[in-house]
Amino acid sequence: MNLKKNDIVESLEEFPVQYSNVRKVAKGTVGTVYKVNRKDGTILVGFREPTGNEYVTSTPEKFARKETPMHSVNAGDVFYCSWGYEQTNISYFQINSVKGNKISYHEIRAEKTYDGIMCGHCIPIKDDAAATKNAVLRVTVDGSASFKAFSFAYAYRWSGKNPDFFSEWH
Repeated sequence: MNLKKNDIVESLEEFPVQYSNVRKVAKGTVGTVYKVNRKDGTILVGFREPTGNEYVTSTPEKFARKETPMHSVNAGDVFYCSWGYEQTNISYFQINSVKGNKISYHEIRAEKTYDGIMCGHCIPIKDDAAATKNAVLRVTVDGSASFKAFSFAYAYRWSGKNPDFFSEWH
């Protein structure tokens, strides 16, 4: 079977988890191909487990390819990413257009409410136009989508329920 990076797969047998003598990934568990080793043909597959992400290295024959779930990203949706070192920066993005797994988006400003010294909560200001950028959506096993917003951070769909915490240094 010819599997490639980001393919969604289902395990056809039980596997011991990499770097563990105890934990196992059960038969029928759905995961994502993270790496294909061209030299020996093995693949690295990651699984989201209650205990955290687990990884298995094996041959492609021990997995069945699953259809990639459809994302539900639409123009107008808001994504966010939280990033920073010694502070928490929040960046918001609004989707301009969607064509398959390719998107056009722009960064939007945030309305900040300060709850303390140099920290607080923020929410996005929708339709706050800025320069347009393009990206490719990554769709996970559960159908959630993300995209690379910066070289160091991915953006995820904003729930719209609660303001996000931020901190800053002046």
